[in-house]
Amino acid sequence: MKIPILVKSRELNKYDRLLFEFLQKDERFEVMIVRARKNLGLDGILVQKEDGDLEVKIKSSAVLRSELQRSKVPTPRLYVEMPFSLLLFEETERIIGEYGFLGDLHKGIESFVCGDGFLVSDEVGIKLRVNNKKFLNLGKYADHPGEEGVKIVLNSRFSKKELKDWVNENYDMIVYFVRSLPNYSPRTKRRKNYERDRLVVYLKDKWTREWHEIADKLEKIGPAVSEDTLQQAYKDFPSK
Repeated sequence: MKIPILVKSRELNKYDRLLFEFLQKDERFEVMIVRARKNLGLDGILVQKEDGDLEVKIKSSAVLRSELQRSKVPTPRLYVEMPFSLLLFEETERIIGEYGFLGDLHKGIESFVCGDGFLVSDEVGIKLRVNNKKFLNLGKYADHPGEEGVKIVLNSRFSKKELKDWVNENYDMIVYFVRSLPNYSPRTKRRKNYERDRLVVYLKDKWTREWHEIADKLEKIGPAVSEDTLQQAYKDFPSK
């Protein structure tokens, strides 16, 4: 299996070169790459069979936002929109599960699965961890049991520029995961009437009051609230 190498400098480390020479002859690695492409609907991308000398190309370090926005469907690119990027992430994690020593080359495997070649770069030790009902297998998030959220985990030292570059490159994925969380955190300043709405949920769920009864109760201690507003507040409350 031919593995085209994409580097962001003019040289490939001699140890990496030897590693990829062996990977090109690794039948199990080829099987996993082919399976990942099939699962992603990328059957049209063929694995080249020539195992000869490594083909090393210079890869631009800049990724344009316009390129991200134009990627509407699964295509042989490194950066594509969700949910394809999520599926690609999961397929890559499956490969790394068996080839753990390639864990720092996550983006490289993604790019090779998509057909662009294997991107070799110094990846920063920054990862995403997500915990909510929709994504149960994207790392651990256990600061507070039962709390949903998206966490950025820092695994190594890094520069300010590396952090900014990482956020820019992963912004679409972060936004995608955040959109699956509740609209508002319980105490955020963006959410008005939190205490009132919590009371509404309590009266409706535990005391099974009708909407007009709840409205009457609230009017005795504050401004009048319509039944439609109460129903919407009940629906949007973070605990739901």
